[in-house]
Amino acid sequence: MTNATCQNYASALFSLAQEEKKVAEYQQALLQVGKAFEDNPSYLACLSSFAIDKNALFLSLEKVFAFPETPSLLRFLKLLVDKRQIAHFSDIEQGFDSLANDTLGVKVGMVYSAQALTEEEKKSIEKALSLRLESAVHLDYRVEPSCLGGVKAFIDGRVYDDTLSSKLERLRSDLLKAGGNV
Repeated sequence: MTNATCQNYASALFSLAQEEKKVAEYQQALLQVGKAFEDNPSYLACLSSFAIDKNALFLSLEKVFAFPETPSLLRFLKLLVDKRQIAHFSDIEQGFDSLANDTLGVKVGMVYSAQALTEEEKKSIEKALSLRLESAVHLDYRVEPSCLGGVKAFIDGRVYDDTLSSKLERLRSDLLKAGGNV
């Protein structure tokens, strides 16, 4: 499936979510479905199988993904199975997520740190960046040993760098400038 086709599916589901005034609920439900597929890749492969009757696959979806707060989601998943597009679910989910974040005013970014952060540290970072950007933020986290310490965040094309390596670089630069003025 092309990226444009995935985006079309994402846009169609997004339109349904908007009509139902449940964009955030659909975003959360899609996250749960995506996590289920990520944790159980054999289930996703099963849903993509030509060897299994579609009605059996539909029954399986009904048992696993009955989200009462998002009534159109189950029909959407069945459509993806019927059209043999369920294997592209993660691309469709990403497209929906982007549309939802734009609508909900959520800024998405990436945080790098020298070591894994605790949940408390992550909440603190998200709170600080939310206040600074005056917007809700959703951050993904990666370990990057070259940071040495501290964190570096990338949000909306901007860099917020509070790493030890950047502080050392600023200190080095300041010392070189001061040395030239002696």
